[in-house]
Amino acid sequence: MLFFFLSCLFLSVSALPEYVDTPHGPRLKECVYQFPKDTTIGENPNGTVSVEYNNGTNEIITPPAQCHADMERLMKGWQSRKAEPNGWLDNAGWYPPSEDISKFTGTYTVPARSPAKGGATLYYFIGLENKRQKAKVNIIQPVLAHTKHGWSFTSWICCPNNITTTGNAVKTKAGATIHGSMERNNDYTWTVRGENENGDRTNLKQKVGDYKYKWADVTMEEYGYTTCSQSPKGPMTFSDMKIYDRKGTQITPEWKPSAETMCKGTLIVKSPTEITIEHSTA
Repeated sequence: MLFFFLSCLFLSVSALPEYVDTPHGPRLKECVYQFPKDTTIGENPNGTVSVEYNNGTNEIITPPAQCHADMERLMKGWQSRKAEPNGWLDNAGWYPPSEDISKFTGTYTVPARSPAKGGATLYYFIGLENKRQKAKVNIIQPVLAHTKHGWSFTSWICCPNNITTTGNAVKTKAGATIHGSMERNNDYTWTVRGENENGDRTNLKQKVGDYKYKWADVTMEEYGYTTCSQSPKGPMTFSDMKIYDRKGTQITPEWKPSAETMCKGTLIVKSPTEITIEHSTA
């Protein structure tokens, strides 16, 4: 009888869904796909995702059925994220008058010292989102992350036919200067890029057709961040930020910053091109 009970317990535990942190929120592990550098992904009308690899090969992915319900859960979390202990923490956003951005670039200066205590996942990024459009939510981000494995820089795109996609990750370090960009290449394709201090690149492309990116943001997002000792020492700085409208003309953002957050968290808009985010370590 004991053996039967333990067997049932093991089966029950092993059947529990497994979630992983992403810059879009915790997702079912089977709904997160990582691709090599220079891969192009596309959302198909029949619910599949097309994948074009840099070596010339192609693949069609059928998202697992549970990813659709998981996406609904995720979106409900976005709508109520102010009440959540994890998620977007510090943020500055802007809607351009043209309501159509074609390019957003920026320089990231990684905090001078890594967190003294691990256990948290921290994300920092510039990003674009197709808000105010009657289409599925689409977010593109070159993301700096700090996890138990240290600092890394990765291209992310959320969420073609309800899967989360990410490119190759490149390593970076405290105090490094790195560069991120999102750019429309033509009427159908965008590229999300990142380059670390050694010239190593993360790169992911997507075919989105007529999606229009009408909202730009600068954000710190976190998961498992419960004590101030999990904060990096020194500010995270976004500088030399440039945003262009659909005609390729540089435009000047009027950022709306969030208020103070945990651990005396402050987001300071120093100018339209520079923002810092910093939290106390004690």
